[in-house]
Amino acid sequence: MTAIEALAFELETMSRDLCLSPTVAAFVHTVRSLDDPRARQLAHSLYGLLLFARDAMCSGQRGDHAVLCRLTDDRGEVMERFRRTSADLPSLTVLFEHAVLLLRTLAQATQCTPSPKGNTR
Repeated sequence: MTAIEALAFELETMSRDLCLSPTVAAFVHTVRSLDDPRARQLAHSLYGLLLFARDAMCSGQRGDHAVLCRLTDDRGEVMERFRRTSADLPSLTVLFEHAVLLLRTLAQATQCTPSPKGNTR
């Protein structure tokens, strides 16, 4: 199994845990079809976000959700730089942004939800 195949498998597995399967599956399919190092970089970026999101959902800590909201902020410096550098990869750009938006929505929705562990946030 190649490195990109292993990453694709991890992305798909984590996306099922966070109910993001259709978007991430389309993203993975697009990454596999491109021979572009930026596509692999985006896959690694999404992997990192998914890891953090999963950990934030499990921790039940308000601070973790706030950090996830900042990481996925649409007006953030990172997303703006991403848009500038990936303009020639439109389908991948749309899928990445959609996955980030879904993670942001998830983080915002769970910020106000009581923790199942009884933690206060």
